[in-house]
Amino acid sequence: SVKQCSKCGASFGCSNPEPGCWCEQYSLSGESLAYLKKNYSDCLCPDCLAGYANNNDQPETAQTNKE
Repeated sequence: SVKQCSKCGASFGCSNPEPGCWCEQYSLSGESLAYLKKNYSDCLCPDCLAGYANNNDQPETAQTNKE
């Protein structure tokens, strides 16, 4: 199905709750997931979700951003 991103409003394809959705390739921490559930009513598009995955779960990225 096609959804609208809860953060930016972009349209994207979503196969949830069926297995094999594109979002399964992202790894988010429990903290990130809790934040997203609290602040957004539905799924995020690939670009927005990637931002959360990269900023919160890859220490090397977080360290470079702090410099």
